Amino acid sequence: MATQIIPITNKKVKDRTGERWGRLTVLGYVGTLTVSNRSNAGFLCRCDCGEEKVVAGTHLQSGLVASCGCLHRDVSGGKPKHGAWSHPLYGRWNQMQQRCFNPSHQDYHDYGGRGITVCDRWRGDHGVLNFIADMGDCPDGMTLDRRDVDGNYEPGNCRWATVVEQNRNRRSNRHILYNGTRMTIAEAAERSGVDSRAIWRGLRRGKIVLGPEVFEEIRSEGH
Repeated sequence: MATQIIPITNKKVKDRTGERWGRLTVLGYVGTLTVSNRSNAGFLCRCDCGEEKVVAGTHLQSGLVASCGCLHRDVSGGKPKHGAWSHPLYGRWNQMQQRCFNPSHQDYHDYGGRGITVCDRWRGDHGVLNFIADMGDCPDGMTLDRRDVDGNYEPGNCRWATVVEQNRNRRSNRHILYNGTRMTIAEAAERSGVDSRAIWRGLRRGKIVLGPEVFEEIRSEGH
């Protein structure tokens, strides 16, 4: 018997109809489920493979369930041998999808809300495997970073970066021209040996010329 979708009458339950989580698209609310002895909203979802599955809302949000089970079956016999679920990069891949496609994600407004998306190669049935193959293992202490912060998640624009590198690549960072090359003030200070505070102060008065070193504003950025 088909699972019946019912109206949501509890104001504490968020309607997730139409949301996409991994391979699952939420069709509607089906009532209360018991998960680890606690009540949780249950949702009927349709997998990309066509199968339907009832999933607890908490399992969708956590990324614990992202398909009807077909994703695990698809990858369990190939690389990585233990399947994508247990691979260290699965969580990175899943969070990337959530930031770009899930309006409920806390960071959606900085990613999907700005038009940032994930390339076709890293989506769909084999997206996680392609992501793992393209990016390789993540070195200890590094995170997924986009070289162009206004660009999409795709092989040519993604790298593993240190926290320092990623912080320098934030949209909020102030960039200048150092000897004609665009970079952050922190990078210019590191390369030139000039204290970053001195660069900040000097740029308030205009272009700085210290022997062969030239620091100047990028006027098009409005600074």
